[in-house]
Amino acid sequence: MLGTIVVGVEATVKQLPAARWTEYLVSLAPNHEGPMASVFVAGMRPGDQRPVRARRLRAISFDPHEDELKLSVGGRDWSAPELRYVIAAPRRIGVQQSSGSRALVVDDASGVRTIIMLASKMQSGATSAPPAHTSQRSRAGNRARYRRRRAACVS
Repeated sequence: MLGTIVVGVEATVKQLPAARWTEYLVSLAPNHEGPMASVFVAGMRPGDQRPVRARRLRAISFDPHEDELKLSVGGRDWSAPELRYVIAAPRRIGVQQSSGSRALVVDDASGVRTIIMLASKMQSGATSAPPAHTSQRSRAGNRARYRRRRAACVS
């Protein structure tokens, strides 16, 4: 059974139990032409976040022995080289589904959130933005900014 997490007014993310991660990700793995995938790291500072070009999903899996989620996109020709992502020590995987697309929201042990957008009808040159409900800053980054601002006010 999927648990539900409400993350703001706009979206609901259904959390997958850890025991189902491998099975669920295998169901997403493409057998011929996979969906288009865009990957966002929400822990990055807003200035570091670049528009992401959607690329074909080639492979996605979770290895419980290595405690890693692995993702491979692109790789068909020179214009879209293969990119591989490894998310070490995922602690939560949630799914947000809408018409024609879904978002996997992965929180790792260090508190970084990675959003994997999957869309079946997206053009290969398209760019997309992360879901509106996700934060663009990590907790650690927010704490550091707060401390700097507080120190500046005290001085």
